[in-house]
Amino acid sequence: MSKITEVEELEEEVYEDWQYEESGKKASEFIETKIMPLLHEFDFGNEDEDYIYGTAVFGVLVEILPLLAQLGYNKDDIIEQVHQYYDFVDSRTLH
Repeated sequence: MSKITEVEELEEEVYEDWQYEESGKKASEFIETKIMPLLHEFDFGNEDEDYIYGTAVFGVLVEILPLLAQLGYNKDDIIEQVHQYYDFVDSRTLH
């Protein structure tokens, strides 16, 4: 008697464009109003004269990388975002 094992494929969730847009707006608002003020206050308002400014900001990046991997982002996705950021910054001019 042979036992047949069926492999169930997980369907990837499909979202509408408006869901990405609305989620992005909500996430940006949360980041700007909750996370960034705390991070900025700690990192740049730190009164410890031995504290190296920017350590917490870099630490957040390091902590987020494994979370991005768990969410399905790969190294190339992250590198692409870094390049897009630097391309954007390089294209800005001071007036």
